[in-house]
This record gives sequence, structure tokens and C-alpha cells, in this order.
Amino acid sequence: MKKKNVVLYAGILSMVMLGGCGASTSTENSTPATQEATEAPVADEATLENEEKNNSTEVTNEENASEETEIQEEQEETADTDADSHTAFSSLMTEIYEVKTDSASAETVAENLKNYAFTYGEPSSSSAFETLANDWFLAMEETEGNDVRSEFSECFHTVTSTAQEMDETLEYDVAYTNVVNGILGAIGE
Repeated sequence: MKKKNVVLYAGILSMVMLGGCGASTSTENSTPATQEATEAPVADEATLENEEKNNSTEVTNEENASEETEIQEEQEETADTDADSHTAFSSLMTEIYEVKTDSASAETVAENLKNYAFTYGEPSSSSAFETLANDWFLAMEETEGNDVRSEFSECFHTVTSTAQEMDETLEYDVAYTNVVNGILGAIGE
């Protein structure tokens, strides 16, 4: 409560108490100016309460609008991240599928796998990546045939073993294992 309101309420309270503390005043003796003085603060008090309610409502409305804007921005960022993750995952799967026994390309793709995992692997579970991989396999089976999973499996093992040779700590990294385990699940291993 503001200092001004406290002083106003204290003044009203004093006037009420003086009027009821043994001093006999009758309404016959009181003048219209006295009646106005006692009625005016009550009217001001009601006005102040209404203003406080209006101000409180305005602040609440502004806070709600601000929170809604923040939530909407977070949802848009999440959608953008999901779209980026799906696009990058599809590209990664294609890169892995194109790896042959050439160690130079295996090293490049292994680095890309590691970078993808570090960027997108932590907040998701392996089942999310299994779903993405299954979607990729279904799309590829339409053009490449039903052997895509087994052909991909060979390339994938080449890439993961290369990645783990380059960085032995990967097998303990949650983000990396989420991605790898998800892909293995989609392969059926």
C-alpha cells in the first residue's frame, strides 16, 4: 500500500474515532461543510480502490501478454530446431549410406555424425532418432529397394567404428549414444 493511501486511511480512521469517542455531536448541529468533509474521503477511498483494481488488471494483462509472447517464441524456436534437426539428420543418413570402404570419406562422415550428435542428441531420446531413421529408410526403400537397411548397416558400422577410433570417449557420451542407438534400433540391431 502506498504511503499516501496509508495517511489517507489514518485520517479517515481518526475522524471516525473522534466522532464516536464521547464527543456528542448530532447531525442537527453539523454543518454541510462537516458532512462533506466526512463523506469526501469515503468517495476518494472508493475511487482509489477502483484505480488500484484497474492498474492491477492492466499489469496482469500486460504480464499475460508478455508470457504468451515468450511461449509463442519458444514454440517457434523449437519448431525451427526440429526442422533443422530433421533436415540435418536426413543429410547425415544419406552421407553415411554413401560411405564405402574409403577411409577418408568415413572420417569426414564420422566427424559429421559426432557434430550432429553433439548439436541435437542430448535433449532427445534414442527412440526419437529411431523414428527419424525409420522414416528415412521408408523413403529410401521406395527408390533403392528393400536391401537399404542391410547396405546402410555396413556403412554405419564403418562410420561409428571410425568415429570411436578418432574419439574413444564417444561411447560414453549420452548425445552420441542417443543418435547411434536410435539408428541401430531402426536397422534392427
